[in-house]
Amino acid sequence: MPLLEGKRITRTFGGVEALLRIDFKIQEDEILGLIGPNGAGKTTLFNVITGVYPPTEGQVIYKGEDISGYKPDRISSLGIARTYQLVRTFRGLSVLENVLLGAFYGSEISRPNNNALALQQAGEDLDFLRILELADDPVENLTMGARKKVEIARALATRPKILLLDEVMAGLNPTEIEEMIGIIQKIRERGITVVLIEHHMQAVMNLSDRIVVIHYGQKIAEGAPEDVVNNPKVIEAYLGD
Repeated sequence: MPLLEGKRITRTFGGVEALLRIDFKIQEDEILGLIGPNGAGKTTLFNVITGVYPPTEGQVIYKGEDISGYKPDRISSLGIARTYQLVRTFRGLSVLENVLLGAFYGSEISRPNNNALALQQAGEDLDFLRILELADDPVENLTMGARKKVEIARALATRPKILLLDEVMAGLNPTEIEEMIGIIQKIRERGITVVLIEHHMQAVMNLSDRIVVIHYGQKIAEGAPEDVVNNPKVIEAYLGD
């Protein structure tokens, strides 16, 4: 049984079909790359999975349970976490306080029952992302790369089974991209399934077990990375010559 499955996911906005009958299956412990042109519907699909928008039609199934239309907090508590295309950290709070929010409002199963345990978990996640020394810094003073790490640490603090990463490498320099690739590989080693929206094709190719391609809200290809990048439909719609 897939860990997460979408069946004929459709989402319309005022008659505009942002997603049209998309099917997908995500297996436990894999990294799935989700690619396509800007405006293809990739982030909308993340929003449907995480409850920001209910599907107009279709079902989102997690561990065999239909979670279509669940609110974001409930979906987070079940074990699905995400980052955002535009980084969403809480201004006015420190790095540590941002991550603690994830610990206290994350998975029901692993939610810490006291402040000491929450602090320990948050510290572990900051150390994993190599930003423990920034714990007391105001988050608004950080570089973009560091803020992206804070957002990932906050998502990891919810103790998810699935982590949805929305363009975490956008705006990073080559050294930061290489570091982020290593971080994502280590996240999978922790037993967390990853779904990755990304335009950096070398990173997608290096990380992904499978790739799904969306164009104009429809899935146009799916398969192993080497097969997808040689698919004529994908070349025409997204990769070019």
